[in-house]
Amino acid sequence: MSILIDISSELEEKLRATASAAGVRVDDYIVNVLEKNILTEKADFQSKEIRLLQKINQGFGPETWVKFHALLQKRDARTLSDQELAELIELTETIELAHAQRMEALVELATLQNKPLLLLMNELGISPVAYGTDEEN
Repeated sequence: MSILIDISSELEEKLRATASAAGVRVDDYIVNVLEKNILTEKADFQSKEIRLLQKINQGFGPETWVKFHALLQKRDARTLSDQELAELIELTETIELAHAQRMEALVELATLQNKPLLLLMNELGISPVAYGTDEEN
């Protein structure tokens, strides 16, 4: 297969000189450069997907959720001390920040894969949860 492209004479000279210095035909040199570029782009894309999936899957251990729910129960029973209230506020902020970061990663991954966010969430087994339900974690 042949593809005809127009390039500047300066670029053509640089390609010919670089191919000559490498001891290869200019056609082979150009094909090699394009193949490396495509492989690099694919590897970069996959690396970015992996990084985003790791961020999406990052969560808290069971001990964090046990503590969080215990503090919620004490709050609801109105038996929360000032120190426990401060701990609950800090823990809530940490959880909310982590969820926001996960959502940012989900949106970025959906954009990267050119998919609607809800479709991606469905594919990953992530369902939206109404605030205040027991299924939040």
